Amino acid sequence: MTWQEQLIRRNPALFVRSFRGVAFAPGYPRCAPGWQHVVTRLVERVAAAANDGSVYFTHMVCENGVLRTHWSSRSEIPQRSALKIEEAIGLAEARSASACIDCGAEGRLFATDFVLAPLCKVHQRGTLVPIVAGGDVFLRRGVLRERPVLVQSRYDWDSDAFLDLPTSVDPKAKAPNGRSCMSRRESAKKGQKMGIRRSERLSQVGQFVSVKCGGLVVPLRHPLVRDALVQAALDPAVRSIEYLPTIPTTPTTWGVDAIAIESDDGRYYLDIVEARPRRSIAQKLIVAQALLDLGLRPLVRTETEVLREPRCSNARTVFEYAGRPIDLGLRMQILGALTHDGAMPLGELLSRLQSYRDPVTAVMSLACHDLIELDLVSTPLGPHTMMRLRK
Repeated sequence: MTWQEQLIRRNPALFVRSFRGVAFAPGYPRCAPGWQHVVTRLVERVAAAANDGSVYFTHMVCENGVLRTHWSSRSEIPQRSALKIEEAIGLAEARSASACIDCGAEGRLFATDFVLAPLCKVHQRGTLVPIVAGGDVFLRRGVLRERPVLVQSRYDWDSDAFLDLPTSVDPKAKAPNGRSCMSRRESAKKGQKMGIRRSERLSQVGQFVSVKCGGLVVPLRHPLVRDALVQAALDPAVRSIEYLPTIPTTPTTWGVDAIAIESDDGRYYLDIVEARPRRSIAQKLIVAQALLDLGLRPLVRTETEVLREPRCSNARTVFEYAGRPIDLGLRMQILGALTHDGAMPLGELLSRLQSYRDPVTAVMSLACHDLIELDLVSTPLGPHTMMRLRK
């Protein structure tokens, strides 16, 4: 029996799911033996953070020398528990980036037969990958004054913990591995020496706000971005939307302007072809690699895909009701009917509601609040539109 099978049998709630009555583990750890202690510690931390048994792993593999982990939940969990789970995953990713895949000792990243993997001095082979300034800086989510924020941190190998960085980093300060920290100004100068041009300042065409943004405002640089975000806000598979104006591993003079979307199948950054900012080839490569290091894969969409009907018009119509007040009586009737009878056509639900207020406004506003799901893809919005309670 492999160590992965033993780990799954000890923690069936975190791994085992059922498919047509057959047990399987979608989050089966697909990684080398050297990362056994990394995965085991991750599972212990997640189990402690989510002790109600609702959380389970959906993805756990080695990608480009780093352990990538995705998870889901059978029911809604407290924000603090979710942040503890995200921190546990971040710690596992940070440690795996420096843990030898053969023995687990501290090592460096090597490329062997076109495959990236961290290796220690004893097992090192292939070509050593150069270290870049700020490569040991991680972005993780935290809470400040009851609001979710992104925190810059460094990973400390000895304590297996994140060390939060101040807003400005001393250029003479030493990282835990002994390398000097490059300041923002030095990083920008280095980019200029490499022939990298500064990005032009991107004009703002509006702002986007949704409950999935955690109360934060996302600036819009292109009309297509708004349509894509409206559709993401109403997509039941999307959990959260975050805006990343800059990334610690890139000079602050560069407007990264990335929008991170976390869905059930992973974390992505929105990449609309027609709305891509003007950047040099070097900038494109560095920004793309920096986003990949954060665990964000590109979600490429074209204008044709964003404006595809009936989804585009349906999403625009529904989101016009975002922020509208909801009558408490109507709210209780709608959620109660969907809880008791399950999915039903929109027309049938409206015929059941009894109120002097407009029931359509309440239904659309609840969809914008991520409390109910509407089928915006199959047919134009109407009486036959299927709706269900948000899972």
